[in-house]
Amino acid sequence: MASHNREKFKKEFCAVAADGACECGNDYKANCVPSPAWNPANDFTWFIKGQGARQQSYAPHHVLCVASVATVLIDATDKQVDGVVEATKWCVNKKENMIAMPLWGHTVKWYCNVSALTIAGGQTTPPLFQNLPQHDWDHTGKGAYIEELEEVLKNLVKQLAKKGHEAKPIDLAAAMDKLAAAFQAKLKARGLRQGGTHSAWQNGATNKDWFLPFSMANDGSASRKGYPKMDFTKKVLRKLQWLANQIK
Repeated sequence: MASHNREKFKKEFCAVAADGACECGNDYKANCVPSPAWNPANDFTWFIKGQGARQQSYAPHHVLCVASVATVLIDATDKQVDGVVEATKWCVNKKENMIAMPLWGHTVKWYCNVSALTIAGGQTTPPLFQNLPQHDWDHTGKGAYIEELEEVLKNLVKQLAKKGHEAKPIDLAAAMDKLAAAFQAKLKARGLRQGGTHSAWQNGATNKDWFLPFSMANDGSASRKGYPKMDFTKKVLRKLQWLANQIK
């Protein structure tokens, strides 16, 4: 799996997720601002070790992930592949490669009255970010979204190597755009499993597969989470108490 290297580029082939615009002029955060804007009252504050608090209305997701593109394509060792990548104008931060996604904390904050440790006081209407998987649910890990993506990117590298000198920059750019569209469609389709995230949440107490639309992974790799209950076990109670401390 790729490491999170966010400073990789090869001439005009860019995999740099910079704060603000990259050298290509693309600001990845601005390129996936939801429209209409998600309710700012539902902003989720989370804490990153060494960086402090970060407040987010949405999580900006690179459909073709920065680390994966950097490791699989920019760091490709085949000389013929390296040449076509270097000659290709393509940016990982372009609008077509971005999608705004909720975090699990956004969903819990929307549906649950966390301070009272009950789901009774939460919203009964769907949020604007309904039918989208959670950015922090199966993004990484065994069988997760990033592994699925990297397998496809590795196959693309093999195809480029097979073409050799016949591989053209315009072909690689088109292939990347096509993959971005395909994986964006996958994510949106996954958010519609079990009738969509709102329906799955509402029926979660009786539906063992309620978790599927919240995961970024395919059906066979999606990881389960326990559905929030009125009768909290100590383990769930500790998790919710921790979560309540993260939400400001």
